[in-house]
Amino acid sequence: MDVKLSATNTFEFAGALTRNTVVGAWPNRRIQWAALDADVIFDLAQVTAIDTAGLAWLIQLTSECQQAEKQLTVRHVPTSLLKLAKISDVEGLLPLQ
Repeated sequence: MDVKLSATNTFEFAGALTRNTVVGAWPNRRIQWAALDADVIFDLAQVTAIDTAGLAWLIQLTSECQQAEKQLTVRHVPTSLLKLAKISDVEGLLPLQ
């Protein structure tokens, strides 16, 4: 899993968001989005796979953004994430577009 900050202040996620990739992933994230003058945007267009650990991690990131008083928007949400969130009954915990 890889996360890059684009020129448009969007964090672009690439690769798999699974139990094997999210543990210890992106350790400097709080520093990066705290430095932004704008709200936080996650782009998941390049996510290739997601499991319940990836879903839980995204929910954790949402909570961290709220604590940092940043509005979070998640764009290009994979169908697999939408289905997983619906099955897990946590759709309301993520700001999905």
